[in-house]
Amino acid sequence: TGGSGKFHGGDGVIRELHFREKVILSVLTERRAFRPYGLNGGNPGAPGLNLLIRRDGRTINLGGKTSVQILPGDTFRLQTPGGGGFGTSEDEASKETRPDRKS
Repeated sequence: TGGSGKFHGGDGVIRELHFREKVILSVLTERRAFRPYGLNGGNPGAPGLNLLIRRDGRTINLGGKTSVQILPGDTFRLQTPGGGGFGTSEDEASKETRPDRKS
């Protein structure tokens, strides 16, 4: 999920929390609507996603910031964003073709 570039951005992770009791879940996250940007020509990483999977099978996109009632048997899936890449892929290609650079 990390952006491409001379240096690839880090991949995000997926975490799932399965609830046994009725609780209020509060979520305060970033990079759900806007992808993490790359630098110096690198491409952006993938956006994150917060999903509530109800015990009856319905899936609800919670967005980046919310509080919601959770029931026993519900699952919260947190998909963190990937990091943006750094530098252009052409930078890496030009290094490989330079005569003064040894492999």
